[in-house]
Amino acid sequence: MKFKALIFVPLLFALTTAVLAGEDERRNSSTQQVERTVTADPGVMVSLCVMSGSINVSGWDRNEVFARSDAHKIDFKGETTGDAPAPKRLELSIIEPHGARVRPSCQGYSDVELKVPQGATVQIQTRDGSISISGVTAAYAGTQNGDITIQQVVKWVEAATIGGSIIARDLGGRITLTSIGGGIDATNVRPVNSGDAFDAASVSGDINLVQVGHSRFNVKSVSGNVNLRSPLVRGGRYGFLTMSGDVTLSLPEDASFELNAKVSNKDVVVSDFPLQVLAEGGSTSVGSAMAPGAPAPPRTPSTRVAPRVKPGVVVKVDPRATVIILRRVNAVHGTGEANISVASFSGKVLLKKN
Repeated sequence: MKFKALIFVPLLFALTTAVLAGEDERRNSSTQQVERTVTADPGVMVSLCVMSGSINVSGWDRNEVFARSDAHKIDFKGETTGDAPAPKRLELSIIEPHGARVRPSCQGYSDVELKVPQGATVQIQTRDGSISISGVTAAYAGTQNGDITIQQVVKWVEAATIGGSIIARDLGGRITLTSIGGGIDATNVRPVNSGDAFDAASVSGDINLVQVGHSRFNVKSVSGNVNLRSPLVRGGRYGFLTMSGDVTLSLPEDASFELNAKVSNKDVVVSDFPLQVLAEGGSTSVGSAMAPGAPAPPRTPSTRVAPRVKPGVVVKVDPRATVIILRRVNAVHGTGEANISVASFSGKVLLKKN
């Protein structure tokens, strides 16, 4: 028995050493970087998808696409050679050995760094990993489990994540942001054309928006709060829909808007702005100038076409705010240069002065 033990122990040690050596070799090989650079059209469309790995994309002032990864190999589908025109479309493949075969496209498990012309459009997808894009003309980004950061994109942006958050800064054009399991933060976004819209939707995260210049604006949240701090665009139409979150609009003191709000019986509309509640055939002023118990001012013919609504009931008069309980609120502040539509099934509507 002792003899067998003497043979087994060295054999076990040898096997363990071999396994550890193989693991070290695999780890070392995975940290080796491969790079490729190809000439491209200034407005090239670049697409890349991986199964797992973070992707970082940035624009530069060269008509080239540069890729760096810890993969086994990088291929460019659409690459041209010789005197052929530079490609207007490139599809990157991250290739890694997988046993005796090679993983097909979109099955790579590697982080990737990309540099593309500033005029490029990029389409980036990963299942498990974060995405960062900056300094390009247009971008699409999608991940199932990771955060998305997009900055300085000038024409259009579409970003969607299931298990992460979205941060968007200094964007132009048509913008669509969707997050299932995280929040959305957008700052300094603006249209390029008059038809450009801003759309944001989150299922279980807050949506925070600062300085949004789009006149076509729609925001939806299932279980998060919505916060907007921005001037209103004249003629703009702002739509907000929440199931169980508050909607807070922080507006300049000189803001002018018409408010159409739907709230539940237990929730309220709170406004720092004096509101003129519209009713069929006339209007009633509701604001901080009213004292508790004071009679309502005389009704005057309305110059606006007001929808049929039930009169509002003022439950609290405060020098700083007006509070109205009403399932449907139709009111105006100033000349009503922008339209705000809010529906909240379980949350407050707060109108604040910056």
